Amino acid sequence: GATMPATNIFARTDPFSEKAAQFLTESGGPGMACAVVGADGVRWARGFGWADVESRRPMDADTLLNVGSIAKTVTATAVMQLKEQ
Repeated sequence: GATMPATNIFARTDPFSEKAAQFLTESGGPGMACAVVGADGVRWARGFGWADVESRRPMDADTLLNVGSIAKTVTATAVMQLKEQ
């Protein structure tokens, strides 16, 4: 399918959203979901871009995603950063 720019599909003004939107634009992906999680649960979550480009269904924080092998690398990096702290 055709990809379309995801920049500013839903304008956000908080710093997390600005960085996430910038990353999505630079990566050229159709959409992504991000979350910040603390000890008490999810503190911030948003979707950016498109969950389905063809039907123009927007990505949101509740969109189900297929998490691939990259999750292992991200998790390992986070664990190592916590250990160093």
